Amino acid sequence: MTIPASKGPEDGFAFRTLVRHDDPIVRDHRVYSSRIMPGVTFIDLFQRAARACGHPDGTMELRNVVFPQALSVREGDEREIEVRVSRALGHWEVQARSRLSGP
Repeated sequence: MTIPASKGPEDGFAFRTLVRHDDPIVRDHRVYSSRIMPGVTFIDLFQRAARACGHPDGTMELRNVVFPQALSVREGDEREIEVRVSRALGHWEVQARSRLSGP
């Protein structure tokens, strides 16, 4: 579930969600025994963010999608994922970043 973190037409939009090590998305998707978030999950987050920004389903086309690094979640960890949507010249730009969550 994505949660609006901030909203502003000039700055774009930001959405955050939390992925825990026991979340079925990463628990059941392992690469060499590491829990890895599937790339398709990011695509789903991008679509949800676009929808929350007012883009109806079927009106968005993704181009130049790059996953420079896998998102892994170790036993006992949880990661906060932030999806940022911002205007660029003639299109919207979407980026996802993550960090360890917690104290």
